[in-house]
Amino acid sequence: MIPSPLESSLYQLTQKMAGSPSPIAVSSTTFKSVIESLLDLLIEQQISATLWLKLPNSNYWAKKIDQYQQQVKEHHIYWCTVRQDQSSPSSDLNYSFLSNRVTSLVLETSSQLKREFFLILVSDQFSSLILAQHQCSKTPSDIKPKILNQSSSLKLIYSFSSDLIKPVLNQIKQWITITDNTPEELLVDSEIPLPKSPQSSLIEKLLLKQIQQTESLQSENTYISETQSTVRYLNDDLLFKDDILKSLAQEISLPLTNMKTGLRLLESMQSKREQRQRYITLLQRECERQTLILSGLQELIQLDQTSVVEIDPTLKLEDLIPGIVSTYQPLAEEKGISLGYTIPPGFPPVSCPENWLRQIVLNLLSNSLKFTPAKGRVFVQAHLKNDLIELTVTDTGMGIDNNEIPQIFKSFYRGRNAITENIPGAGLGLTIAQHLLDRCGGSISVTSQPSKGSTFTVSLSVFYSET
Repeated sequence: MIPSPLESSLYQLTQKMAGSPSPIAVSSTTFKSVIESLLDLLIEQQISATLWLKLPNSNYWAKKIDQYQQQVKEHHIYWCTVRQDQSSPSSDLNYSFLSNRVTSLVLETSSQLKREFFLILVSDQFSSLILAQHQCSKTPSDIKPKILNQSSSLKLIYSFSSDLIKPVLNQIKQWITITDNTPEELLVDSEIPLPKSPQSSLIEKLLLKQIQQTESLQSENTYISETQSTVRYLNDDLLFKDDILKSLAQEISLPLTNMKTGLRLLESMQSKREQRQRYITLLQRECERQTLILSGLQELIQLDQTSVVEIDPTLKLEDLIPGIVSTYQPLAEEKGISLGYTIPPGFPPVSCPENWLRQIVLNLLSNSLKFTPAKGRVFVQAHLKNDLIELTVTDTGMGIDNNEIPQIFKSFYRGRNAITENIPGAGLGLTIAQHLLDRCGGSISVTSQPSKGSTFTVSLSVFYSET
């Protein structure tokens, strides 16, 4: 019994047949790869074949079929569409170069066939069926699967069995809308001869083609993923710079106003000596502040211009940290602060370039030394936790109020202690450290108690070399 047109479905037909392979869920990308592999094999092996096609309307497939036609002389191609689908090869797409060599067949209207695609190959060497049904939540009348996007979900059947292919072909012949241009060979009620079994050597080559296509897709996906990662990185970097510029405009505005006010008051002959000295001190302080801001900006520019951001797999924390700590040892001794470190040997490398990691630790040490009084202590430690290395910088300094902790990583932010104790700084050190950690996939956190001290914890992934 032939299904009614509205129920016509090659997919359902195969599922009712004994010995039919189970369908597998695939993406449109995988479906495209399977079709490509088969067509590439035909071209490479110069296999003359009859092809029955119903594929998503795309100029890509038009060019691919034309490539087969150009390179393999003996062939016959039937391009199938569904009536009222209005997607014949000569309409929506540029199939003009195929018009004389491709036989267009219009199948009876079917809501199921509209969302089914197939390639049936018949040759002396082997025959094959690639059949896919588009899976979607829309009602059949809403489906217009002219073009599949990458997120499309398909159920795929792939078979070399003549017992499956023969009834599928016979069913297609019965669904053809007869016109004056219908080929006579399709009007005759006869079965299409099929080879009993495919040549094993061709199947092996087809599998190799499929593997090559899979590898190619993997490379493309890797490239796309890397490109998307680069775009996200550049976008985040632009947002960070935009934030810096906006904050810089506000940060420079107030000191310049103070400096102008101080200069105007100094020009006044009525100012007393003590007042004049106070204005001079104000100007000096604001000048130093501007110098620190410019220094911080130059630091940002230098890091941004660094082209080499590769990770050195031979870099060891036990070699890097002592050198950084020794840089601040004279300052610590001058302030009467105990500065030390404990870095266990044998730690694996971290996923952060050396110059970035150096700058992060330098900024954290500088920050701790600023806010730690005489007889205080600053200590650096490293811990390995699974695939993470935690680097902590602990001090016995002034500490940070809980309500200030969310603000300390913002550009140019200076806490209450920095202002009341007149501690110099541009408010960029922690901002730069966090920005560099974001760029290499790390993180930074802080715990603190006022008057007792703070602990900054840097978390970085262990670096595993691909080699």
